[in-house]
Amino acid sequence: MTRLPQEEFTQGQPSVNVNKKLKRFTRLQLAYINWLKTLGNPTHAVTLTFKRHEQDTKKPWSKPIIKDSLKVFLSILNRNVFGKHAKKNNQSVMSSVVIGTGTYNDHPHAHLALQKPEQLSWYEFTVLICKAIETTSWIDGKSNIELYESDGWLEYMVDHGEEDLLIDLCTPARP
Repeated sequence: MTRLPQEEFTQGQPSVNVNKKLKRFTRLQLAYINWLKTLGNPTHAVTLTFKRHEQDTKKPWSKPIIKDSLKVFLSILNRNVFGKHAKKNNQSVMSSVVIGTGTYNDHPHAHLALQKPEQLSWYEFTVLICKAIETTSWIDGKSNIELYESDGWLEYMVDHGEEDLLIDLCTPARP
């Protein structure tokens, strides 16, 4: 799949920006993107930034720590949405999760695509996401929650590298 450069209009005349690079995805990345699309219809594009080290012990971050923190975050979110028996009743929000580390491996973060349950408004679900963020210890105060507008977000997530896609945390909606 190739992203075509968008046309830019100058003085009413369309022109193609030749300096833009076309993105080519590997077959594996395309397969992941198509699989993620089958999980549901995301409503929220979320970026979570993680602390570089633990405040008290100065323990540095690692991918296993970030993964465990994301499990806690999703568990808290599911409990906030579905109540304390969410796990027992096998209820969960739709989620797609990718870890990123930054250009110099010093910026731990995660990108998520989440789908709000039908009974909640976009704003109500956003508030529950914020509560889960506040409760998860390794998540830094810098997070971004936006409206999921297109599958370009999934492409951006997978573009981080398919090895950072946390398949076991990618779940379909189970109301």
